[in-house]
Amino acid sequence: MSTVLYLNGNIYTLDAQQPRAQALAIDQRSGEILAVGSNDEVRKSGGHNAELVDLRGKTVIPGMIDAHMHLVGESYRAYNIEASACHSEDEVAELVRQRAAQTPGGQWIRGGQWYKEGWANQHFPSRASLDAVAPHHPVALWSKDGHLLWANSLALQKAGITSETPDPAGGAILRDGAGEPTGILQEGPATSLVTRLLGHSDPKLTRQLVKET
Repeated sequence: MSTVLYLNGNIYTLDAQQPRAQALAIDQRSGEILAVGSNDEVRKSGGHNAELVDLRGKTVIPGMIDAHMHLVGESYRAYNIEASACHSEDEVAELVRQRAAQTPGGQWIRGGQWYKEGWANQHFPSRASLDAVAPHHPVALWSKDGHLLWANSLALQKAGITSETPDPAGGAILRDGAGEPTGILQEGPATSLVTRLLGHSDPKLTRQLVKET
């Protein structure tokens, strides 16, 4: 069986009968392999102006370069709400409003990268602003640092989070003056109360997003 080599945009099949050779000639302008064989054969193909590199018996192999992307993850990252450029709670809410208008009721709206320290008032956002624009969609938005999750009332309801819900060990459910959850969950033990409901990706949506990526 022959081995296929992809190099500089060109595909080569390695000779199973000659898996090793003394030398090879490469066109410096295109990167194309011109010849593979003995020292004498390669010298002839290179001509008088060829630059010789003596590797003193060392082995030359193709560059093993791991250039890849996590296709499904990147597809969903591009699809989900990206709020890093927003300068206020209202701007994030507007993105949610736009997404809700395109999303069947009951489906989750997710995303994040919001950063309150970059907002004028630097206040924590609340579920109320999300409720106003997406009352029929559960919403879960991560903060830029990943320590906070901003959820609307429907998401909290699905998670069973009420004023009576105690803070989980190592996490916090932020509350207003009346003791009601504000919609901000802090650290993993608290954020997981909502994120555990998100479930697996929708296969139909996944196929669509991958095709569009």
